Amino acid sequence: MKKLLLAATILALFAVPAYAQQQDAKELVGTWKLTTLKTTGSDGKVTLPLGEKPEGFVTITPNRMWLMFIDGTRKAPVAPAATDAENVAMMKTNATWTGTYMANEQTPDGVKVAVKVDTSVNQVLANTDRIYFMKVSAGKLHVKSAPIVIPMTGATAVAEYEMVKAE
Repeated sequence: MKKLLLAATILALFAVPAYAQQQDAKELVGTWKLTTLKTTGSDGKVTLPLGEKPEGFVTITPNRMWLMFIDGTRKAPVAPAATDAENVAMMKTNATWTGTYMANEQTPDGVKVAVKVDTSVNQVLANTDRIYFMKVSAGKLHVKSAPIVIPMTGATAVAEYEMVKAE
């Protein structure tokens, strides 16, 4: 009988999908530093919307997220009051927004995070919903979006980025 019970327990452990080992959404809370960012369009084309050296942070509290990403190679304005051309260049090389979120569903891709953006540097994102799948693994936060509008290009694509805990 013990052998049968042991065999059933082992079989049950291997039959449970990996994502069923629930990731606690509390693991997402904190400030995370961006290390990589890419997007994939519906045509399969991969792009780096903020170049090869993106920089930025995401701060996640129990009910709100703040995201600020920039092209790490962009140039500072020549003077304190940026020119129109400098402002345009800076606008095209950043993504910045904040909003409330719900994170209560486990998926094979991680915790499903539904964000209601309420404020953004690009007004087109204000009052929109963004869906992300997040998981913490080996000390890194892996994020993959559902198809979303990429503010730097205006295209709809899947964004994927990786982050480490900020100090």
